[in-house]
Amino acid sequence: MILRLLRTEPAVLRGLLVAITALAAAVLGRKVDTEWVDTTIGIYMLVAPLAAGLLIRQAVTPVRSQRPPGSALTVNVAPGLSPEQAAEAVDRVVRRRHQADLYPREGA
Repeated sequence: MILRLLRTEPAVLRGLLVAITALAAAVLGRKVDTEWVDTTIGIYMLVAPLAAGLLIRQAVTPVRSQRPPGSALTVNVAPGLSPEQAAEAVDRVVRRRHQADLYPREGA
């Protein structure tokens, strides 16, 4: 609910606040000043990105690798491959290992 509100466009939020104010004015039978809406939207535009960043920080923080930094990678390449094919095979293994470090599987 909070994240959905933080992703709301300021113009939509402003319209919603003005509508609520108009409804309250109609129910109370009075004129209500809507000047506070612009101040509120200004504060919202400053605070919403910061709050969203704090709320999603945990989900986007990379997980550290389980291996010590600089640990060696051993790749066994099938005999008979050309140097280009061997380099491609090693590159695929390195990319998979890097991908596994960035996005570890649950329970692994």
